[in-house]
Amino acid sequence: MMITKNYSFAGVELQISMAEEIMYTNDRYLAPFAVDAVADPHIFTFELCENLPAPQGDCVAKIPAFRVYDEKGTATRYIGSVAHSWENAYICAQHSGKNHRVLLKKSWFKDRVGTHTVLSAIAAEHLVAQAGGVIFHCSFIEHKGKAILFTAPSGTGKTTQAELWHKYRGADIINGDRAAIRETDGQLYGAGIPLSGSSVHCLNRTLPLGAVVYLGQASATTVRRLKGY
Repeated sequence: MMITKNYSFAGVELQISMAEEIMYTNDRYLAPFAVDAVADPHIFTFELCENLPAPQGDCVAKIPAFRVYDEKGTATRYIGSVAHSWENAYICAQHSGKNHRVLLKKSWFKDRVGTHTVLSAIAAEHLVAQAGGVIFHCSFIEHKGKAILFTAPSGTGKTTQAELWHKYRGADIINGDRAAIRETDGQLYGAGIPLSGSSVHCLNRTLPLGAVVYLGQASATTVRRLKGY
């Protein structure tokens, strides 16, 4: 029996279907974005197969764990150890409009499919871009009903800054690693998405964008008295 789950985030609607025996159960990243129904979703159907089909068309993108082929507007993505050959991949995602077929190599998936596999296959960043948004690397908090995004190179202190605002100002941490930014009716919004890196914070909340703060580190720690406040 096929099981179907519906999700909505950052202007994207998803419908994910797979056989009951492999359907994921531990979906803490996706669960906050679950909805009862969707109107015009991207439909992803997951299937097990013995071997992935050979690619068709031209290779248009390639990194060690990822290849994309395009044939007359239909994109096929191979995910896995594909540095030397697509045959080393364990996921093949075929995309045609809003219909997506995801083939999983059976030898790699002996138990239930994990949500990490699902998120890799759906390419949420690409779907957000198609919906008119961008993915921003940041710590995303809500303060006084507004989205505040702290961004900086890794290791600068984005997470620390968000946690300090939570501790001393009662701010909610929406996502500890990323946010989607979208414009709606002339207003910019920050939106939670089901991608949060190693962060445990992953909430489904969309808020007017209040500020984007670029953090930096001084070469030395100093303390001085503030005046005029």
